[in-house]
Order: sequence, then structure tokens, then C-alpha cells
Amino acid sequence: MGMALWAIGLFFLLYFPMILGITRIRAEIGPPLHQLILVDPGRTMVLGLGTRRLGVGNLTGLTFLYPFVRCFRAHPTPSELEAFRLAERSRIGYRQLLIGMILAIAFGIVITFWTYLHVLYDMGAGSKARGWIVYMGWETFNRLQTWLVSPRETSVPELGVIGSSFLFTIFLMIMKIRFLWWPLHPGGYVLVSGTGMGRLWFPIFLSWLAKATVLKIGGVKLYRQAVPFFLGLILGDYTLGCVWSLIGLVLKMPTYIVWH
Repeated sequence: MGMALWAIGLFFLLYFPMILGITRIRAEIGPPLHQLILVDPGRTMVLGLGTRRLGVGNLTGLTFLYPFVRCFRAHPTPSELEAFRLAERSRIGYRQLLIGMILAIAFGIVITFWTYLHVLYDMGAGSKARGWIVYMGWETFNRLQTWLVSPRETSVPELGVIGSSFLFTIFLMIMKIRFLWWPLHPGGYVLVSGTGMGRLWFPIFLSWLAKATVLKIGGVKLYRQAVPFFLGLILGDYTLGCVWSLIGLVLKMPTYIVWH
């Protein structure tokens, strides 16, 4: 892509700790969404080095990598970890599961590329196509245009915020580990940086309230008996969402979808 080795190395140096942190948050507290929007490695590199030091080639390469790191809500690592956990509980061979995931990823890449090209050429990116599939294109390259037309230097205030937030997260982690009574989880502090929790906080509160009520009334025994009912609610919502999506494909019209 024309990127310097040091630039792509720095990108992955920022990228891998981020996805490991997201995966740990999913493992520890199991949030329904792990969205970290607008804190991608490319943006951080521009804040720290400025656009002139990175150069056009590196900025262009970061732009093509942007769709992978924009918000992390669809990142596969947390789902892969959960798959290995399910394999452990159900005694499925790890090697079989790994081969299955690799095949699914390869198949998914081919189908996704074909679907994107087919839909955009069939419907028209500027006419009938709507939503994320179109939005991702202009957001990605508008950012590159801004970097090239209006170069920016190192942003010391924003780097200061990043550093102080990092130290505060470490503080929350230490307090959570050392004191059982400490109510604030560092994962919660990280997740509120994304917009997803702004839409989901009330459903999460209701689920917490239902769980607390069940445990208060009937203890662990009643809780285990109630789990299939609540899993059924989730399955029902997704089932109806899939049905409406299929209806929309057949009738070629917008319908209800499950919010992603």
C-alpha cells in the first residue's frame, strides 16, 4: 500500500493492545456491544505525529485500514474467544473449531466483496443504496481529504487527554482488583467512549434489574430456571429481524432490522 515499515509497525503496536482489551472486556463483563468509535490507531498516529511526518503514502494506507478499526463493534476476536469457551464447555476439539472459523472467514471475505459490489452496482451508491454500505465510503475518504488539504501538527492537548485517560483506567483496574466493594469497572469507563452504550444503557439497566429481582426472590436456583426464558427473548428478536430482512430482500423495500 506504499506505507513505511515503521508506520505499519506503529499501527499494529496500537492495534493489538486495543483488541486484546476489547476481548478482555467481553470476557469479564459480557457487554452486548463493544464499540470504541473514533479512537482508531490511525487517528492516534495523526494526533501524535502530525500529517506531514506521516506523509501521503502512510496516510493513504491508514485510510484503507480505517474500515477495520473504525469502531470495533464487529471485531471477530471477542466472538472467537466465546467460541473457544463454548468448545471447552461442550468438549468440542479446538482444532476442529479453528479450522471451521478459518473456513468461515475465508468464505465470508469472498461473499462480502461480491455482495458489496453487486448491491452498489445494481442499486447505485448514490440512488437506492442506503446506510452503512454507502456511509463508510465517504466518511473514510473525506477524512483523508481533510488530512491532505488541511495538514495538522502534533496535538499536545489531545495527547494529554489520552495519557490521563490511560492512567485513570489503570487506577480503576487496580481498585477493582484490590477492593471487592469498588463499584466502578474499567471496562465500563472504556465502553462509554462509544456511542453504542448511549442507545443501550436503558435495556442493560432493565436486564440488571430483572436479574437482581430474580436473585433476590428465588436465589441462584430460580435464576438458572429463568435463563432460558430470557435467552428466548433474544432469539425471538433476532429471528423476527432475520425474517423481516428476508422479506425486504424479496420485496426490495426497507423493513425492520435488528440494530447492530
